[in-house]
Amino acid sequence: MKKITSFLIFIILILSIKISFADIVAEVNGKPITWLEMQNRYQILWKNWKKNSSKYPEISEETYANDLKKLAIKQLIKEELFKIYAKENSIYISNQELITTFKEIYSNNKMFLTNGLFDTQKFQNFKNKYPQKFRQIIEQIRNDVLKNKITKIIEEKFQLSERELFEEYFKRNSEIKLKYIIFPDSLMPSLFPSTPSYFQKFYQENKRKILASKNIFWFLTRNSQKDSMKIWKEYILNGKDLFFQNFANDYYKENIENHEICKVNLSYFSFNKKNFTFDINIEQDSIESYYKKNIEEFVTVRDTLLIEKVQGEIYETLYENEQKILTDSLIGEIIQKVQNNDFGDSIPNTKIAENIELIEKIPYYENFFKMISDTIFTTSKDSIFIKKRAGNIIIGRINKKEKIPNSQKKNLKNLIEKKVRKKWDENWESRFQEYYQSQKDTYFTKEKFKLQYLFFPNIADSQNVSKLFNSVNSTQDSIFVEYLDSLRETDYILLDSDSVLIDSLFWLHKIDFEIIENSQIGEKFPKISYRKNGYLILFLKEKIPSEKISGYQAFNLAREKFAKIIKYEQCKKFTRFIIENLKNGNKSLLPIFGGFTETDWLLCSDEVEDFENDEIVLNDAFSHSKFSFSQPIRLCVDGFGFYFVEDKKEIDYEQFRFDKDKFCRDYYKKKFTEWLENFKKEKNVKVFFIQNENPEFQKLDSKN
Repeated sequence: MKKITSFLIFIILILSIKISFADIVAEVNGKPITWLEMQNRYQILWKNWKKNSSKYPEISEETYANDLKKLAIKQLIKEELFKIYAKENSIYISNQELITTFKEIYSNNKMFLTNGLFDTQKFQNFKNKYPQKFRQIIEQIRNDVLKNKITKIIEEKFQLSERELFEEYFKRNSEIKLKYIIFPDSLMPSLFPSTPSYFQKFYQENKRKILASKNIFWFLTRNSQKDSMKIWKEYILNGKDLFFQNFANDYYKENIENHEICKVNLSYFSFNKKNFTFDINIEQDSIESYYKKNIEEFVTVRDTLLIEKVQGEIYETLYENEQKILTDSLIGEIIQKVQNNDFGDSIPNTKIAENIELIEKIPYYENFFKMISDTIFTTSKDSIFIKKRAGNIIIGRINKKEKIPNSQKKNLKNLIEKKVRKKWDENWESRFQEYYQSQKDTYFTKEKFKLQYLFFPNIADSQNVSKLFNSVNSTQDSIFVEYLDSLRETDYILLDSDSVLIDSLFWLHKIDFEIIENSQIGEKFPKISYRKNGYLILFLKEKIPSEKISGYQAFNLAREKFAKIIKYEQCKKFTRFIIENLKNGNKSLLPIFGGFTETDWLLCSDEVEDFENDEIVLNDAFSHSKFSFSQPIRLCVDGFGFYFVEDKKEIDYEQFRFDKDKFCRDYYKKKFTEWLENFKKEKNVKVFFIQNENPEFQKLDSKN
């Protein structure tokens, strides 16, 4: 029995929860809007719509029930948002203001007139006789007045000068037609140097195949990317081999073909003096002896420095002298070994290499070869060479030396190519390692800031703002303290862009970020910021410091960023190269990339399918003259390229003057709508009302 009772209680609880949730059609800042509120508003809207449907163009005859309910919810949400904004910004509607507005609205209504004038007694009688009706009217007036006040305040935030309005009008009404080309990052080879000159060679070697292809001419006119990408992938696939072959051929012609070159065989010791370690022990007697012999070094103006005060300095001097003697002795020993052609015995911290064969003018890249290349080929056979640079020392001898005849020179091409390939593979990795070593300590999580602020719209009394300014910047905070209850708080924010929008009220810019980052928690910032839409005082409430990212995660971040840098550089080279060719009238290279993609007529606010940052790109395009090319530009996240201005239709000032009033109304209306949508997100507006799409059910629903 107890189990059955418990189960029934559970079922009743579940049903009650479902009923309570079903009763809520929307939520604003945690406050529910109920089904009953929606239904009451719906009845008012339905009666008005029946009287004059032309006032509700958004309501469909077929789906009027759902449409009117959606409108009811929309109105209730907006009214609740206005109440919240009014409370947060101390905007109030007095009873006197409501009564005055009531009299203005009904000043021509016969119900309230006596001899053509508004009769206060008739007004009072109406108020007493129809209290519920009066409250409804007053509440509607309050909502309308509040809406008008807030709308005016918000629109003032977006006020523009006539010049700024014209610029907006120009952007919204001028049109432009573009041609553009994108080089996807994924098709940029990052493991070999894809230079413009190399690309030119690839084109020349594949010219016949490209121009003979019917597909090429087809996608020149139809802008198909398919076949061009096939050619481009072939470029990447064969490109590395082609590059190194061309490099070897060019190097051979420039440095070897018409020059005398020789081959040498050498052996050497290489070391750095800093790596030599010696077991040096300085006795106290040596310190005292040095002190006595060099006593004049330790005489001051007033007295002689005692040995206890200077023995540390003497110890260092003796240690350095001894180290130099031992190092010079070891270098002398190495020279003697080289003279005797004795490379068998190892010496600590030195590298020994025997019978290394080098050929003059072959590109050697290792540091010690670069260091001695100008020496070994001018040193005669059986002679010793010594080279010193920045602590590095190479001591060696030339074992053999012979001139290479012309008949053998051609065989060197393969050797050049082999060494260049090996060095390129090593170089990519060493460049990355160098980049990683310089960057590995720079990877941090981003700092987060929580701010408190006082914000005074432009309607604030300028005299009070002046007093506040003086109060904030002085030790007398009595005026300032009055406003502390009005402090508002942000969520945690990141200062990782050019600007950050705070609560749909104002923007923080880079100039503010430095102040925020250098402020202490709880500290008033040292100034009141003036904004286009008001005055701002900021506090730093809380700060989550950044943490270092290290280890494998930092390694991966560095490698990913380094690869992007390489590809970015390559894309930029290609775009610049193609632009220069186009400026010179050479269009033959375009087929490889599929030619230009052409847009329709575009407004500044339009979207282009391939562009990631449409607004930035189109703004840039409108600043270019007709028939001009842009600079290399990142058109999307995955690609780099450029555009060509095919045509422009620009609006002049006379057209703006003719359209100015209507444009202003539309502009501020749009800005207000944008602000309201942001405010909805900020106040976490949720709508739970489910539409019924079946017109028959809607009619039944409206009858019920």
